[in-house]
Amino acid sequence: GKLSSMSPEVQAEASAACIARLSSAVEDERASAAAALRPIKAKDLVAKALPALNKALSDASPGVRYEAAHTLAKLDPENAAPAVPALIETLGPPGVQDSDTRDKAARDLHTLAKHCAGHVPALARGLGDSSAMVRIELLGALAALGPAAKDARAAIETCTPDASEDVQREAKKALAALGN
Repeated sequence: GKLSSMSPEVQAEASAACIARLSSAVEDERASAAAALRPIKAKDLVAKALPALNKALSDASPGVRYEAAHTLAKLDPENAAPAVPALIETLGPPGVQDSDTRDKAARDLHTLAKHCAGHVPALARGLGDSSAMVRIELLGALAALGPAAKDARAAIETCTPDASEDVQREAKKALAALGN
């Protein structure tokens, strides 16, 4: 069942089981355990999950790293800076991840924009993604960074004649946010 619909006691047991499964020898178990922690709301349970999720950011499996990063972005965006590299890794190279996963990673990067100042070149590279949603979310992240994203200006400008009107609009917003 879903963690969010369980009683607090059952939620605590289930989240403890998920945290334990993050150490499993089986890659799919580690990835699903990281994903299963996403609905946790209770602050004490989130606090217990964070160390294991942060450790999972250096898992050998890119899938586990992504699930842990995606969960950290949802549970604790204020302190999710360590998740940014795994989310950026999920964006590329093209063809490695499906567009739905890349869209989610880009959305998380937009959510975590304040932690992305040191990753402007990677965000700029992501603007070449085939998914309009990825381009829109990354433009949003760059816009949120404002003048700190000035090195991405040329990449942002390549999005102004985009086939998607939404991408064009976000590119104009991002350019305006960069200032002069």
